[in-house]
Amino acid sequence: MNWYGLKAIYFHEMDRMRRTLFQSLVAPVISTSLYFIVFGSAIGSRITEIEGISYGSFIVPGMIMLTILTQSISNASFGIFFPKFTNTIFEILAAPLSCFEIILGFVGAAATKSLIIGCVIITTANFFVEMNTDLADDPNELPGNIRYFLDNKLDLLVMSRYLKGSKIINWTIKRKLFSFLANKFAKSLLKVPVSDYTNGYRIYSRKAAAQVVKNCGKISYDFIALSETLVELYIDNLRIGEIKTTFTNRKKGESTMNLKLILDSFFGLLKLYINRRKEINSVVRKKSYPTNIVE
Repeated sequence: MNWYGLKAIYFHEMDRMRRTLFQSLVAPVISTSLYFIVFGSAIGSRITEIEGISYGSFIVPGMIMLTILTQSISNASFGIFFPKFTNTIFEILAAPLSCFEIILGFVGAAATKSLIIGCVIITTANFFVEMNTDLADDPNELPGNIRYFLDNKLDLLVMSRYLKGSKIINWTIKRKLFSFLANKFAKSLLKVPVSDYTNGYRIYSRKAAAQVVKNCGKISYDFIALSETLVELYIDNLRIGEIKTTFTNRKKGESTMNLKLILDSFFGLLKLYINRRKEINSVVRKKSYPTNIVE
């Protein structure tokens, strides 16, 4: 057995995964997560639990195994046949390696990649991260926020711009004041004891994400959708927490904030309160704020 040649093929394939990380890792994880959201939440919400196991939990292992099998086959076949089209097959054929050793190197690397993807999917199947796409949120905070989310067994973690220690960078005084007052107004109506109703930087548990998808037909849009999501999860007695964050004014694109959006948000909050005031007041009367909020 030519272990040196075997290792060379194996590590060359693993290095190719590192160079094409989006295609090799991110794309399969995203596609599997979308399958989970569609089939596990949208369809699964209409299927009753069997012996205490939800349909979403039932299909997750099958989707993980399906992804591992398809990625193993596709990665191995791609790694074996692609050198033929790049004219690098001659280097492999000229090496002192048997057909078995060549196939073992490619298949071993493909199996390792698939196991890595499977582990990532197992992790991401337990929670989902929502971030602003304008680069306003700091992705370096994410590992610490995920640890906080998991350690406190939360269903929703809001990265709040108005907790002590939080920072808002490059916003005008006018924009800061408007956002602060809007969140105070939302809190006075909706009673969910968090300080930031309108930040789109959040982490949802699988249970919370299923509830959001289940209620997606009646959830609004823009900033109202963020507030309504908080209300829905709070009424459903899910664990909600918040943590400080650093928010930087958008680095890409332009703000959509205008008078029409402000008026729509104002009347949308009033409409949300009128429609759900009974449920909101019953939750507030039944329990004090800190019982499902982790400070």
